[in-house]
Amino acid sequence: MQAYYAESAQRLGRVYESVSFESVHEALLDLLAQAPARALTLRRGEPPVDRRMFDVAPEEVAGHGAGAGLTLLRIVDEKADRLGRDAVHWNAVALQLG
Repeated sequence: MQAYYAESAQRLGRVYESVSFESVHEALLDLLAQAPARALTLRRGEPPVDRRMFDVAPEEVAGHGAGAGLTLLRIVDEKADRLGRDAVHWNAVALQLG
């Protein structure tokens, strides 16, 4: 099962390596037009060496969102990883259009 997830993550990683930061915000704005708010879950901590990830603080996401016309509703503090990884924690950021 773990090999399946690792393979899927690598395949998706290749797809998303070519996606620009701006296009991600445009896609988020399109989603927000369909619902009043969205929550983003952020994986925090050093990424595995075989995966392309970025440790982005929730405040940074909120700042970029504000620049795109989004209002911060809430930042949920770090939670421990459900898989028991000590170096991995999670945040959630809730944003609203307008």
